[in-house]
Amino acid sequence: MLGVSVWGLALGQALLITGNILLVSVTALIGQQLAPSLSLATLPIATQFLGLMGVILPAALLMRTVGRKKGFFIGNLIGIIGASTAFYALQEANFALFCFATLLLGMAIGVGQQYRFAAIENAPNDKTPQAISLIMGAGVIAAILGPNMAIWAEFMVPDTQYLGAFAALLVLYVFTTLLILALPLRQPTEEEQTGTPRSYKTLLKQPNLVAAITSGVIGYAWAWVSFWSYRHRHPMACARHVCAFLFHRQANPKIRYH
Repeated sequence: MLGVSVWGLALGQALLITGNILLVSVTALIGQQLAPSLSLATLPIATQFLGLMGVILPAALLMRTVGRKKGFFIGNLIGIIGASTAFYALQEANFALFCFATLLLGMAIGVGQQYRFAAIENAPNDKTPQAISLIMGAGVIAAILGPNMAIWAEFMVPDTQYLGAFAALLVLYVFTTLLILALPLRQPTEEEQTGTPRSYKTLLKQPNLVAAITSGVIGYAWAWVSFWSYRHRHPMACARHVCAFLFHRQANPKIRYH
């Protein structure tokens, strides 16, 4: 048995990725509506990823200091503030505030990258591979929920398009926060909190780690080069067509989930 903590973390991961997909689905279109210039329309996406990248190492240090439960609570709290700020910014048509909101949401997503490591720590030693598979497989649930939540919430608030998406995102973060608080997550040991971590030099001497990093870089680079080579030439056309496809209720579900 994997235990309630691992299953709860898998559900939390699914909700986190669902919120991320929902956010990506609407951010470019909102940027197009609010930006003072079309050249700034994708700035909210940029601030989201800056927040995500900037918080990765601080999040790991935070988990080491205060433990997984408190760390995830802080991350979800940032997400709640970010979703609330985005809701208000969209309501007031405030582009700068919306960019700040996506920065906060990116930070919350970055903290959520720690869910997989928490699953390993809370799984029995002989069930670690199954725990990792369960956490990573949560993306399948998100592939179904994310696009559909964007569709369902698009006109939830009649006067402002996409405003309902951030109301839905806020609900996701509140639910995930309550879920994390209810889970009996393992506390860090004194050795984990005070011990000397391995240096980057030591870590990079491990062939498996180097192979994993290289594979990830090649995979993401290939995907992003292919995407941005088109988007660089037709940025807003790309945003319109991709997001319109996600929102179109008659789109082929199999392709949309893929």
